[in-house]
Amino acid sequence: MICFPNGALLPRGQSVAFGKQILIQEIDMLIGKVVGSVVSTRKNEKLVGSKFMIVETAAKMGDVKRIVAVDNVGAGIGELVLVATGSAARVGCDHNTAPIDAAIVGIIDSGTGID
Repeated sequence: MICFPNGALLPRGQSVAFGKQILIQEIDMLIGKVVGSVVSTRKNEKLVGSKFMIVETAAKMGDVKRIVAVDNVGAGIGELVLVATGSAARVGCDHNTAPIDAAIVGIIDSGTGID
């Protein structure tokens, strides 16, 4: 939830115009499929040693989009994964001060309603 200075709360998945900006509360955990990888030889020093994967979000999670996520669980291309976003991503991969907004935190073995 986003908490505004006046105490109002914005639930997940909702958006609101705030001045000239539109704030959207994002989903904290996504399901997606690893569709590729990214190699970056020059990056923020706190990301050195990190593996980056391209994840396509599942259609049932809303708009299908591709995101880059740090992977420290060893996911491979073609696998279904759980992706934490926002501050939960940094905590989930134990990089509390790194510039990370998405992290693969689990590989899905099975599930219903994912497709």
